Amino acid sequence: MTQPSVLLLDEPLAALDFPVGMKIAEDLRRSIQTLPIPVLYVTHSRDEVFMLGERMLMLERGKIIAEGTPHQVMSAPRSETVAQLAGFENIFDAKVTSIHEERGTMTCVLGGGMVELETPLVRAEVGSKLRVGISAGDVLLATTVPVGLSARNILPGQLLSLWQRDMIVVARVDCGVEMSLHLTLAFPRLLSS
Repeated sequence: MTQPSVLLLDEPLAALDFPVGMKIAEDLRRSIQTLPIPVLYVTHSRDEVFMLGERMLMLERGKIIAEGTPHQVMSAPRSETVAQLAGFENIFDAKVTSIHEERGTMTCVLGGGMVELETPLVRAEVGSKLRVGISAGDVLLATTVPVGLSARNILPGQLLSLWQRDMIVVARVDCGVEMSLHLTLAFPRLLSS
């Protein structure tokens, strides 16, 4: 017990509120860096993964489904489970309709073919079916048609709902498929002005 060869920490911050958990995580990070032994840290928290992890293994039903640095695993998830943990709240069935190698993109239709998106190119062929994940924080909401943006996809839609969660506003929008968006606290005031 006093000279372990491995340290296992199983969700040590799970029962703490966010500010206290982050303070302890910072102390824990410094302690882990000085330990001369491997530390296996189990968590479901994305924040803890980035704050404390050097290497990440994601398990599903006892099998490894992803491994690498936290950035490698979370920035380009290859499974829906990893995508959800990485913050891709919107996940849709899609079909590849064209490939644009010169731009490094491809065009996909979502769901029943009502919504067309240009997405980053992956190893797929025209006609391939796949799942597309879109982070709620990567979607912009505008009250007028935007001009002069580098955005590849501009979709008309209808605002279905707004509600505040902590320091963000969560919006549900129907643009042929329903999507969640994360907005700043200022957005609802912009709608009323």
